[in-house]
Amino acid sequence: MDINDVYKEIAKKRNITKEEVKQEIQQCIQQAYQNPNRTIRMKEMQNKVTKNGEIPTTDEFMEFILTEMIKQMEWWFCVKNR
Repeated sequence: MDINDVYKEIAKKRNITKEEVKQEIQQCIQQAYQNPNRTIRMKEMQNKVTKNGEIPTTDEFMEFILTEMIKQMEWWFCVKNR
């Protein structure tokens, strides 16, 4: 599944445009990165996200999330099938 398919599916379910979905996600990302009360764990996770600037774009963040999900699924299937 392509990242744009994810945006489209969310947009369809929420009855908004793909661009609105991306804007809403970006607002959440900005709030999380600018939160003065971030924990050490939050900062560590944020530092793992590949980004060109100080705050990742929606696409950068979503790519990280999907990659991490795939890694977790691979680990889970590997453990389960031992």
